[in-house]
Amino acid sequence: ITWDLNHGGKSSDHWRSVEHVVATNGVLLAGTTRSGTMGESDGWLMELDGKGKQLWQLIIGGAGFDSLEGVTRSKQGMVIAVGGRDTLSTYKTQAWVLWLNKQGKVVEEKTYGGESNDFLYDVSAVGEDVVVSGLTFTAGKQGDGAGMLMRLNNGGKVLWKKLVGGPKYETLVGLQYPGGGVLYAIGATNDTLLGNYNGLLVAVQSNGTVEWEKNFGSATEERFRAITAMSNGLVAVGYADGSFGKGKEGWIVRFDHSGKLLWQISNGGNGADYLNGVARTMDSGVVAVGMTSSNKGSDGWVIRLDDAGNTQCK
Repeated sequence: ITWDLNHGGKSSDHWRSVEHVVATNGVLLAGTTRSGTMGESDGWLMELDGKGKQLWQLIIGGAGFDSLEGVTRSKQGMVIAVGGRDTLSTYKTQAWVLWLNKQGKVVEEKTYGGESNDFLYDVSAVGEDVVVSGLTFTAGKQGDGAGMLMRLNNGGKVLWKKLVGGPKYETLVGLQYPGGGVLYAIGATNDTLLGNYNGLLVAVQSNGTVEWEKNFGSATEERFRAITAMSNGLVAVGYADGSFGKGKEGWIVRFDHSGKLLWQISNGGNGADYLNGVARTMDSGVVAVGMTSSNKGSDGWVIRLDDAGNTQCK
């Protein structure tokens, strides 16, 4: 650990997403704060340099429940953050996207949907545009809820929109664009014969054409929560509930670019264990992070694996 910092106020504050800033070796952070003064909860953004020094901070929201879940930086240097906005505390959330300049000032703000509930979880830069992923209940024909993907230009115009799933429930919580014109989105689906929920992996061309959708899991419950690109495939992480013998365990799955499962492992103890984030290492392995309650309380949890799925440290 090179530095360890806390941010927040007198109430409940959460970071939901972190993005590495190559130019400064710092990080962009997106989350939710209840310590602001605008509403029930507010969207929260911050940039730190490589030593943990705060460069700027933005707290933004209305009278209701607002949250930011994902953040990235475009090739032009703009910061793009996504989440959900319930400005008037109606419990009907709109999908929410912010564009900020390098100093953290909002230059564009858009909301989408909101007749029922719509929410965005992740964002990925694709050329001059961004693709966002989330969940919509305003979908109509999709039933209980559909995974949602949209490609937006810098002005917030929707270039295409795709709904994934039906007729029950899908959500898309993570995105990865390795290049080559194909995006990968992960989440969970209830439209399956395998179990309650299964992990969902979707491949989508940059023009919005869905190449394929695949489910992974067993007869209980599995969900993907994060994804990263490897040199020759993908790794997704999340949790599996009872699939491998115990309660909720951290779940790590390796695929090739066609969605073929190469290997999967679970890791955890007697408590509830979750993996919420994953990143590729320079030596072709992965680091997965999350939470474990298998040590008499709730603790931060880090696992490092090699490319074959062997644990290097925990």
